[in-house]
Amino acid sequence: MKTAQALSLCIFLLLGGNAALAQKSKANKLYEASAYDEAIQEYKKIIEKNGDDKNAIRRLAYCYWQTRNYTEAYNWYNLLDKKGIERAEDRYYFGHVLKSLGQFDKAKKQFELYKKSQGGIESVGVKMIASVDSAIRYASDPKEYKTERIVKLNSNRDDFSPTLFRGDLVYASSRDYSDPKIKRNPRSGQPNANIYRAKVFEKSNVDVPVGFGGKIKDSKRVVNSLQDEGPVTFDPSGQVMYFTRNFFVRPNPDLQATGTVVLKIYQAELVNGEWTNVKELPFNSNRFSCAHPSMSKDGKTLYFASDRHCKGLKYRYRDFDLYAVTYDGKKWGKPYNLGDTVNTPGHEAFPNIHPNGKLYFASNYHPGLGGFDMFEATPDKEGKKWVSVRNLRGEINSPGDEVGIVFTDNSLQTAYVSSNRSGGFGGDDIYYVYHVALEKKEEAPVVKKIYISGTVIEEIARKNGGQWEKVLGKTLSDVALKLRKSDGRTYDAITGSDGRFRIEVDSEGNYTVVADKPGYFVTKTEINPSEFKPFSEAEIVADKRIPIEKIILDKAGANRDTLPMIFFDLDKSDVKADFYDELDQVAKIMTDNPRLKIEIGGHACPIGYPAYNYPLSERRATAAFKYLTEQKGIAPDRLVVVGYGEDSVLTKNYKEYAKNRRDEFIIRDIDYPSGKATPAMAGASGTHRGRDYSLNADGTYTVKKGDTLYGIAVSSGVSVPYLKKINGLKNNLIEVGQVLKVR
Repeated sequence: MKTAQALSLCIFLLLGGNAALAQKSKANKLYEASAYDEAIQEYKKIIEKNGDDKNAIRRLAYCYWQTRNYTEAYNWYNLLDKKGIERAEDRYYFGHVLKSLGQFDKAKKQFELYKKSQGGIESVGVKMIASVDSAIRYASDPKEYKTERIVKLNSNRDDFSPTLFRGDLVYASSRDYSDPKIKRNPRSGQPNANIYRAKVFEKSNVDVPVGFGGKIKDSKRVVNSLQDEGPVTFDPSGQVMYFTRNFFVRPNPDLQATGTVVLKIYQAELVNGEWTNVKELPFNSNRFSCAHPSMSKDGKTLYFASDRHCKGLKYRYRDFDLYAVTYDGKKWGKPYNLGDTVNTPGHEAFPNIHPNGKLYFASNYHPGLGGFDMFEATPDKEGKKWVSVRNLRGEINSPGDEVGIVFTDNSLQTAYVSSNRSGGFGGDDIYYVYHVALEKKEEAPVVKKIYISGTVIEEIARKNGGQWEKVLGKTLSDVALKLRKSDGRTYDAITGSDGRFRIEVDSEGNYTVVADKPGYFVTKTEINPSEFKPFSEAEIVADKRIPIEKIILDKAGANRDTLPMIFFDLDKSDVKADFYDELDQVAKIMTDNPRLKIEIGGHACPIGYPAYNYPLSERRATAAFKYLTEQKGIAPDRLVVVGYGEDSVLTKNYKEYAKNRRDEFIIRDIDYPSGKATPAMAGASGTHRGRDYSLNADGTYTVKKGDTLYGIAVSSGVSVPYLKKINGLKNNLIEVGQVLKVR
């Protein structure tokens, strides 16, 4: 869904909404309150403990869709599909994710399966299949408009819903702020949005935006506050501003069932050059949202989006529909629904009423190219009802989401549109679009299309004699790719069944291809301008072979080229400066692959006694642990320290004992949709030096005669300090029959 922090909407649920689960877990409460970004972290913890929890997987996929992280949503819906999708609505959402990624054939298959599924609504399935067919047709149609990205206007956050005010561009943005009081929206994870203004010099040439509506402070005194603001509109005089603001509703039997954010429309007056006298409009409610206002040119009708209940029409509307309300200069009338020509069982939002009487709005149900597209509604001659709706098509629309458009004049030849399409700076960006008729075609140079293509191939580590080597294997399908240009623009793609991908870009240059697939290291591949070669008279292509290494769990040395070893001096446990580069390499791998959990195994050479070497080896592992966590910022719960003493020497030749004094890094777990996530760090054997240290069913251990705290720690894959901490032990002394927490 688009511009999550501005919409705060509940997307269309075909089975009548998300019924609250009996289990009132933290994840479910966050989910039901639409705090999707926070819910993601909680569901990932649930899946880490139980990789087969299909309900957690489906909700995690839905959360990623709501936060518009379509590649992650694809990964989790794809996993759910492999496990067996049982609910019709999951087919529906998976189809929308695929459509948003431009995977039209796969999207069509999901909508066909949805239509046949128990609980699926045949008419909706038919509508969505027709929508995909329309998207395929629209994508191949001649483009009426061309697009220019506005560099100064956009950030790596959401920049959306443009409108015009006295010749300047006014819009909402979630760009980062210097004010530490600004909170992050629990739904999107982005900073709360505020309203900005940018001076327009000419067409796509605009000035750097500045905050509009006063400094961020008390919401009763100014427009921009610590809460979410935007979109915005103005009355004809330019003296009154109407804008959207978030309002938190706490649980109350008389209000909504759960605490959540409700959107309301406010107004502010321009007094002595400052926006002030902020007040709420009377038709708002704590029971539903009102958002995205747009005022008519005569100042008598305000159009907006709302999820209020409406009776007596063709549909019983549950999602956001478009409404209008009249204003006589003193009193507001009763809001009325715009009817089923404009509104659908899906979601309509971001209205903008043009001075010519046509209404422009976003919808995810009318046939379109992607998730939300922009549409034009035409009124009858009397202007009393809407008689037709048409898709604005490309380049105004894309396989991504479009959330807001404003045409600059009555000719409808130029406009500003907000979109999260591939190739943007991040989130929603604002683009300048202009009709191709404005170009002097005879002077237009012939421009070839430019592509980056390639094949993703599996790379496997295997043992050849006593050494590990890497060999290339099969081509890999369903690899999520993110292409980043050096100026910050991004493009998304997924490899096909043959492992191939092909992405159209706007120019030659420096790019980074990030390849991500469950069970493999995230791989970054650089492409420079010299790699772009003429492919045909119409195409320039940079073709790349991208090997991505398969992650091998629990085998020392398996990923040796990726995870190196570090070595220590005799009887020393401090990390030598010579090995900081190796530790930095480990930190980079863990940063690029945030799902990995790694064991740091400390080792000693067979000099001295085992009772001395075990603590020495643990100190060596702990030294690396401290560097990675304290200096490089790696989360401590992603690492486990184990001291192996002299149990696992690499050589028994005393002349080569230096090879034994080492730390090894072994991947023990992957917090990713593998279906096999372990409850804790893997690698615990349950035995140590011949003794049985098997845990109880609840993850505890009952001390037996002859046990040592060190033996329990090593056999369980945890460290002695960890055991002491969670059990409140002040020393290493334990008693027979004592029950220790381990997990």
